[in-house]
Amino acid sequence: MKDRLALENNRLRAAIAVCIYFCFILLVFYFKLEFQFIRVIGELLTIPALLALVFIPIWALIDGFRKKNKKQSTYILTLLVSLITMVLLLLTNFFSS
Repeated sequence: MKDRLALENNRLRAAIAVCIYFCFILLVFYFKLEFQFIRVIGELLTIPALLALVFIPIWALIDGFRKKNKKQSTYILTLLVSLITMVLLLLTNFFSS
């Protein structure tokens, strides 16, 4: 049980880290900062962050259905953070084009 809770906390931390990363990249884009290291970080980490953004909530849903855990708060919070990040990216894409 303790290992499963640690896994859920790590998954939630990963979802929050992906959300913070995309917020950082969007703020850099909004303020039009042109630093080379920010551009390199953005180019290197965007595809892995997008993959994590897709697979973390899928992994949480599969574990939620399989384990029938009574305490669903970390599952719900993980899905909520991932959903907010996806909506943020979709709105940014909508308004920038």
